[in-house]
Amino acid sequence: DYDGRSFVDGGLGGGIALDIAKQDGYQKFFVVLTREKGYRKSPLKFKHAIRAYYRNYPKVAQAMLNRHVIYNKTLDE
Repeated sequence: DYDGRSFVDGGLGGGIALDIAKQDGYQKFFVVLTREKGYRKSPLKFKHAIRAYYRNYPKVAQAMLNRHVIYNKTLDE
């Protein structure tokens, strides 16, 4: 919490932030991957626990549960 507001880390996005750069008109990217070749992010386990823990922040829970989809889609681009 800061100044009465809650914030989360930007890692809840896809982890590879190309979408905003593309929206800004950039077309070429240099991405340094830190995982082994062929790595794919897996869905999180304990989905019910994540939803329960973040019950007051359903969008945070949904972002966490969808993170693997966005990450893997970005790798495919």
